[in-house]
Amino acid sequence: MPNRDIKNLRLTSSYMREVAPLRFHRVFLSTHPRDVDVFLAVAKHDALSQKITEIIYDDAPFIEPELGGDMDKDFFDSFERAYKSSLQMIRQYKGLFIERPIDVQIAKQLRARMTAQESYQCIKEVMKQQRQGHRTERPRDVEALREGLWRFTNLRRITITPFAHGLPFKPRSVFGTSDDFRELYEAQRSRGFRKIVRELAQDTHNIVEFVVENNQLRTGITSQVISKPGDTYGYKSLLALLSSPGFSRIDLPLWFGRGGIRNWHPNGASCLRAALGKAVGLQHVSLSTDLTPPEDLYLIPDTPEGGREHFTPLLSIFPVKQWPRLRHFGLSRFIVIQQDLLALLSALPSTIRSVELSYLFFLPHGGRYGDLLYDIKQELDWVHQPPGVRPELTLYLEMDPLKPGMYVDVSKDVNQYLYGSGVNPFSDEGDVGELPRYRVYRDDGIGIERDAFQPENDVPYMQPELLQGMGIYIPGKLGAL
Repeated sequence: MPNRDIKNLRLTSSYMREVAPLRFHRVFLSTHPRDVDVFLAVAKHDALSQKITEIIYDDAPFIEPELGGDMDKDFFDSFERAYKSSLQMIRQYKGLFIERPIDVQIAKQLRARMTAQESYQCIKEVMKQQRQGHRTERPRDVEALREGLWRFTNLRRITITPFAHGLPFKPRSVFGTSDDFRELYEAQRSRGFRKIVRELAQDTHNIVEFVVENNQLRTGITSQVISKPGDTYGYKSLLALLSSPGFSRIDLPLWFGRGGIRNWHPNGASCLRAALGKAVGLQHVSLSTDLTPPEDLYLIPDTPEGGREHFTPLLSIFPVKQWPRLRHFGLSRFIVIQQDLLALLSALPSTIRSVELSYLFFLPHGGRYGDLLYDIKQELDWVHQPPGVRPELTLYLEMDPLKPGMYVDVSKDVNQYLYGSGVNPFSDEGDVGELPRYRVYRDDGIGIERDAFQPENDVPYMQPELLQGMGIYIPGKLGAL
């Protein structure tokens, strides 16, 4: 039963209030004063504070322009354009789908929406409150975090996310404030990360899991975190966190920006390895980036050594021999060579139960997904392990054309190939050495088209005419996918 229904049940009688406790394990924190007040109220509650095991920190504060005179008008004009753009996006949520209950609900909300002027005044008030919270010597959200670290005695995880509020009319969670057009404002990248790791480095805590979300998007904390040995970007504090007794999980998305892999500092691999090596009890590690292949990667001379300047050996980053209890390994949007990746996979401990290898870029003459799967099946002992022990492989691919937050999930097909009677999803002919495929296509009928922000839109990755025949899309109405 969801918490929403439990709340109604608890209102029926004092008896039900006692026997039907809320499932209350996470608490939300942001720079917004109301979020800080609620967070502190939970922290100071004798019963509720003992239930909290996770803090969700919203790392997407509003970027406040300098207002006044023409600047105020210019900002409103910019806001109004974003407002209209969001309305257009909301109207396109339904797309080609047969009408569903959620579509009816969103249409009702859209009719009752605030005007652009009302929304603008709301945003200005939120910015004002946010500014007041930062005027103190220590921002209120930082003070609240310190209070929570002390009072939440069962706290184990901190999750940092710039996506706590999801899309307009489609919140990702039921906690925290909700502003219809919050996502229109660019986050102050990595501000929350730096604040939190520095606070953890200074205080006693029980945090053993640290997760930075990117929700399948090309975003994350600045890659300078792992290339600047000091604490300007939080590296020194990150070392202290990873050295904490019992630390077991790190999810780290790195943002390189426009320079891409060229922004990878010469010391980046060694700094990252030194940091990860501090967590000797690690059970879950996931590294992702915002990288895309350099424009000249496939224009270099056609030789086996071409493009090696963009490549970093994986074992120079991941000290897997120091993680005898590792259960999950994840790597996304990284430039790899097949044999180097295979060497890392073969070095993983016997405790490994899941592996993610999503959105990888293979160097020219450096392999491809189809060949990698073939070698995993032939060369690793995974296939000989029983269910529940052998690693499950997660593999996501980019949409073609690219669509932020959308991807093709071929994990089921990959595992059926590795451990069952399925065919290699990247091959036309099954197990062959020279596979012609770099990706899968709609005509293949392989994989699931997923939407990270709208999971109700997940459909089989196939031609829209077939989805019409399955009663998923409106018959006779097709558009560009």
